[in-house]
Amino acid sequence: MKTTTLNKRILALALPFLVANISIPLLGLVDTAVLGHLESEKYLGAIALGGMIFNFLFWGFGFLKLGTTGFTAQSSGKNDVSTISLVLKRGMILAVVLGLSVIALNKPIWMLAEVLLKGSDQVIGMASEYYYVRIFSAPAVFMLYVLLGWFLGMQNAVYVLYVTILENLANVAFNLMFIYGFGMRAEGVAYGTVCAQYLALIFAFSLLFMKYKKELIPHKLNILLKMSELAAYFKVNANIMIRSVALTFAFAFFTVTSSSQNDLLLAANMILLQFLLLFSYITDGFAHAGEALAGYYFGAKQKDILLTMIKKLFTWSLILALFFSLLYVVLFRGILGILTSQEAVIDMALNFKWWLVAIPLISFAAFIWDGIYIGLTASVALRNAMLLALLAIYLPLYYLAEPYMGNAALWLAMCAFMGSRGLFLWLFWPRLKKKLLF
Repeated sequence: MKTTTLNKRILALALPFLVANISIPLLGLVDTAVLGHLESEKYLGAIALGGMIFNFLFWGFGFLKLGTTGFTAQSSGKNDVSTISLVLKRGMILAVVLGLSVIALNKPIWMLAEVLLKGSDQVIGMASEYYYVRIFSAPAVFMLYVLLGWFLGMQNAVYVLYVTILENLANVAFNLMFIYGFGMRAEGVAYGTVCAQYLALIFAFSLLFMKYKKELIPHKLNILLKMSELAAYFKVNANIMIRSVALTFAFAFFTVTSSSQNDLLLAANMILLQFLLLFSYITDGFAHAGEALAGYYFGAKQKDILLTMIKKLFTWSLILALFFSLLYVVLFRGILGILTSQEAVIDMALNFKWWLVAIPLISFAAFIWDGIYIGLTASVALRNAMLLALLAIYLPLYYLAEPYMGNAALWLAMCAFMGSRGLFLWLFWPRLKKKLLF
């Protein structure tokens, strides 16, 4: 395949994913801006803590999307329609069971979270109101994971774009309605999110049945529940789940550690975290393209094209990282002013500007390697790299540096964590390449 053709195929997938993904952190930015202009920074802290609980819960079940993508992409490369259909059905069954289980366990989950959360009584109370509304979105979130992962594996970037943009535009509209129209605060953001996610789920199902009737072939129950295939499915997903839980723990640790200091520092760190999330979601446009194409070319046994595609992905993502670092250098203060009108929060956040400038260049490789490994369903290596970065780099570095650096130690540890993830996956690659491809 010619280089220009391969670049076009990468961009044809990456750009819709990029646009879809940018709407996710923009939603977070809108929520932050709405709450940041209310009368107290405590609303920002409440959403940060409440959101952390759902990050831990929902990101931990991210394997529903990631595993679905890898298996679907490889089956698509093999043109195996039966397995394409089976992956979707098995994922949906698991999503419904897990979603209903989370709702049933909502009180024990909050009791555990309350023990771990740190913040003022007022912030914890607001976070509780947010939690007990948003918990009912679990089934919709998990089913959307499966559907979007399946669309991604089918290399249908446009449907992922449609669903994601609808969800996030609806979320903004609902949030504004509940906060300004009905006079709600933290719980209004939760109601907006729940409504938007169920609306997006209905829309995603309508797209599925409209385009993929031929792929939704019937299967007997004994085939759907075939133990040997289910074992392989759960093995890959179990490793991805461990990886996702470890990643979520890293961000949860960041939030809890921020909240243990004071509400002002918590608010500043949560606003700064939006800069990292903005870059990560946009870079994930290329990572998602890597998932779809790596799985497809691996399934189709087109190994030379796969290796060339990987090089192209890193080139594009490096260009994107350079752009974002420059953007943060020039516009950092201006973006802060959009997110909050509270000068104390802005002054606190400005102390940590250069950590945010460095993060795109430090972290871009981790995102791209993640996508490649997911497409290849190389879940063991993904798990190991994440655990090493968390346990050998992130946590030890923070505790060693914190007595000398204070809050800056938290950003140092986060930068090291993101960079080491990419480094470990790069070190694992030669062995994995030899095992899978040659």
